[in-house]
Formats: sequence, structure tokens, C-alpha cells
Amino acid sequence: MAFKIFILLATMALARAEAQAAVLAPAPVLARISDSTFDPNPAYSFGYDVQDALTGDSKGHVESRANGIVSGQYNVAEPDGKSPNQDIRGSS
Repeated sequence: MAFKIFILLATMALARAEAQAAVLAPAPVLARISDSTFDPNPAYSFGYDVQDALTGDSKGHVESRANGIVSGQYNVAEPDGKSPNQDIRGSS
């Protein structure tokens, strides 16, 4: 009987050690970004528009970045039905 308990405890200890090893394993480094791929002046542009007739949800946003300046506009339908445009502009 003691031998069976010993085997059970040894099996549980081994299973626990394997589970801890899997959790504690460090993540591999997949890639390193070099300085040659770094863009000090990135540019982008995006936008979206939501018009949901079922819920009445209405909103939109456009934004772009060029030469370190971020600019755009957004609007959200207010409860009174107005949808004012708000301009945004900033430097990074």
C-alpha cells in the first residue's frame, strides 16, 4: 500500500513540475527591429463612418498624420439630432 501511495505522489510531483516548467518558459524573441526599418516620420490615414438606422447611431471619424502633424475630424449624433463636426490637430 505504501508503494502505491509513493507512486501516486511521485506522479503528481512530476506532473506539477512539468506544468510549472511550461508556465515559466520564456517566450522566444521572434524578430528584432533594426534601426534601418525605423521610420522617424511615419504617415498614415484612416477613417470610419457608422450610420445605423435601427438604433439611430451616427458617428464618424477621419484622421491623418504627415510631417509629425496629426489632424482630423470627428462627429457624433447628439440627442437633439445635431451632429457637429469637431476638428482635431496636434503634433507628435
